[in-house]
Amino acid sequence: MSEQYAQQWRSYRRRHWAASLGLLLGLPAACLVGYLMFAVTDLALGIALTVSGVGWSCIWLWLCFRVTRFPCPGCSQPFLAGQEPVLASTRYCSNCGLQLYAGEP
Repeated sequence: MSEQYAQQWRSYRRRHWAASLGLLLGLPAACLVGYLMFAVTDLALGIALTVSGVGWSCIWLWLCFRVTRFPCPGCSQPFLAGQEPVLASTRYCSNCGLQLYAGEP
């Protein structure tokens, strides 16, 4: 069972990193894409930035949704359901009490 948990926690880490990088790198990339759209097409700068910003926000929200709805390895319920984002606390499943990264070698 420990190997199964480890594989699921790796999946959680990938989702978490994707959402984090989507926030940190996605917004500057959306601005760059908006500027390139402005330079290449007839769109006004504001419209080009809005279009690229909406596209980025849709992608980032989908990545965040995947993190928040990650199924708990112990009970298959959403692991982060009902928890407030607190940076300095230990995360645990609201349903079964499994701690974040529990059961990893």
